[in-house]
Amino acid sequence: MGESLESDISDFYNDILENGETSFILMESIFDRSWEYINAAKEMVESGRDDDAVKTLEEGLELLPENALLLYNLAKSYFRVKNYSGAVKLLERYFRKERGNEFAHYVMGASHFQLEEYGDAIESFRLSLEIAPSMINSIFALAMSLKKVGQYEAALEKLKELLDIDPGNSSAENEIEEINQIMNDRAES
Repeated sequence: MGESLESDISDFYNDILENGETSFILMESIFDRSWEYINAAKEMVESGRDDDAVKTLEEGLELLPENALLLYNLAKSYFRVKNYSGAVKLLERYFRKERGNEFAHYVMGASHFQLEEYGDAIESFRLSLEIAPSMINSIFALAMSLKKVGQYEAALEKLKELLDIDPGNSSAENEIEEINQIMNDRAES
């Protein structure tokens, strides 16, 4: 009986490995304790204890240093406590395991943006949008990054795209006005 169960588990595990990285990460999460740390950290965040959440996730990552779920959740927590370079480092490790998470690319882009690394931010937001083309936060953040590097036409294009998805978005409307004013001022100079 025991050998049959071991064989079934082994076959199941090998099938998952053949089906790609997302399945492997799902399998990894079943066989480890990462959820204990993630759920505890989530409760801490919900009660405003972001620093405690970071410590809890760091403890989990010490025990499970290559766990994708812990890498991602700790990166989000680092972002929340304004440790943007820490978030970038963790997400670089995370992306070696998983590349299909649009939210992870968004957090990476937002971290680069806060570090004033606008070219890297643009790349990350574009990767996010390749996965989820109508993700409003990524569209807006990409537009703001393009604006920061002086690519006003491209920024306007993204903001108009956002308005097609979310008509009446006041942030997008305000930015369109501001960018148009910048472009008009430059044309008059």
